[in-house]
Amino acid sequence: MQIGLYRFHMYESGSLEEIDRFTLDEDYRYESSNVAVMEVSMLDNVLYYSYGYYSGTAGMFQQGGINCVELGGNGKPVSRKNCVKEVHAEEFLVEKEGGNIQIYYEDGDDYYGSYIGYWNDYVYLECSMKNFTTGRVSDPAFALSRAGSYVYLDGRIVMIEEHQAAYTTVIPKNLVSSYGCKRNYDNEDTVTLIRDLERVGDDVYYTVEKSVRNPEADMGWRPAYQRQESVRYKITIGADQAERLYSY
Repeated sequence: MQIGLYRFHMYESGSLEEIDRFTLDEDYRYESSNVAVMEVSMLDNVLYYSYGYYSGTAGMFQQGGINCVELGGNGKPVSRKNCVKEVHAEEFLVEKEGGNIQIYYEDGDDYYGSYIGYWNDYVYLECSMKNFTTGRVSDPAFALSRAGSYVYLDGRIVMIEEHQAAYTTVIPKNLVSSYGCKRNYDNEDTVTLIRDLERVGDDVYYTVEKSVRNPEADMGWRPAYQRQESVRYKITIGADQAERLYSY
């Protein structure tokens, strides 16, 4: 089976253009119909994308990889190569450091991605980094997450920087603690989460959602919770207090 990546011209011809196409390895033969392109990231004139598939009742990432396509001056694909043959999550980050292209990805045996969880995305506390100039793979001291997502890290709510192995704090630790948020929950009586976070320039809008345990709605090993209150806030990045807008 083959996987195709297309570009849609919204404001020009409105046409669909094929950017890349590749044939899956033989070890995908039983799940080939489930494989899809996941994340896409553009750096300089190279388009990077992860692919793979999820399976099981826990929504676990099974297998996948990362490809890249070099685009010419006219935006047409020039060449393609496989950047990372095996990844354990769709999340990745590409950065340019000292003239070197570096890609961060998840391939540790103890960490696999999942689309089921309490938060918008989870931080992988360990990851690998491949330097494309030297071909060397190392284990950097960096916690990887999905581009554009907001995650709980060291008591803060943060967002990963584009093309940088760094984070911006969007909700400071003192506020996150006052709301009662935690990284993980294990059948607690109450759960407090940050929902629907949007960044507009230096302003951040988000909802604090409080829920209580409802065992009658459990689904197998998955605990159920019933929402009690949602409060919408606005904060400016760098501030330590937020403005309460409304609740429902």
